[in-house]
Amino acid sequence: MRKQNIHRDEFLRCKRCGKERRFHLKSTPDIKNYHDALNNKCWTCSLWPYQKITCDDDEERSSLKASRGCSRSSTCQGCSTCYCEGCIKCRFEDCNCQECRDFMLYAKP
Repeated sequence: MRKQNIHRDEFLRCKRCGKERRFHLKSTPDIKNYHDALNNKCWTCSLWPYQKITCDDDEERSSLKASRGCSRSSTCQGCSTCYCEGCIKCRFEDCNCQECRDFMLYAKP
């Protein structure tokens, strides 16, 4: 049986070239990388954390983009199994974004 994943893969668009890059949200450091990139208004392909790439590198094929890591359906668009609106793994105390501040302020222990 596969390990259940509550955070599906997400994509972020480069501000320079407009290509979408995949972020795997399988561990806390991966989630933090995505969170930081999402909050960076000038994020570019060269800042992608998995390997060195540039805007000249090809974008992931659309057929591969359809699979986001949901354990229920390979082409899921976001269900209660894989989509998280906020949990202790994806909200950070040291972050000043509105989502993290609200979560830390109002979350029940």
